Amino acid sequence: MAVYYVAIKEGLDYSLHTLYAPIDTRRYAKNPRRFGLCNQMGNLYTTIENLDDLSFLELLQAIHVQMESEKQSGNCLKELRLLHLAFRILPHKWSARIIGRSVKNPRVALTNLGIIDEKALSFQGVETKDCFISGSMKYASNLQMAVSTYQNEITFGVNMMVSPEDKKNISILLNSYRDILVRIAKGEL
Repeated sequence: MAVYYVAIKEGLDYSLHTLYAPIDTRRYAKNPRRFGLCNQMGNLYTTIENLDDLSFLELLQAIHVQMESEKQSGNCLKELRLLHLAFRILPHKWSARIIGRSVKNPRVALTNLGIIDEKALSFQGVETKDCFISGSMKYASNLQMAVSTYQNEITFGVNMMVSPEDKKNISILLNSYRDILVRIAKGEL
């Protein structure tokens, strides 16, 4: 998330103060394996004051502390709880209409899809040599950046349905993202 923030700030000259962070809700399930490889998502919103005044490491730490606090509080599950409640109490047609109007996915999202468990990739004895999970497209205009890890190798994927003008800005954003990761790898940030 810290790289995402800095990439937007440096690449697009835009300062965010609230970061949208999808979170894998399997950690809250009694039996997370029953979901298989499906990523069960909830949302949390991280707001950090004076982001522009922080060094990269201070920003990274501030985001980490707030995200952990949000995860422990269970706030990331509030949208799922509302969905569950609405569909239990109201007729399906009404719930679908209300939820469709009130719950909005962000147009730009970055998600850590997590570490893929090699043991979960059992396909009738066929050995899996490589694997990644991609994000999904929900509607136009949308950009989703997704990170997954398999056998200690990170895959960064991008899905988008955008206008030509948006595509230019996304190209700038992704180049900035790459440059920041290179600076981190070189110890420059």
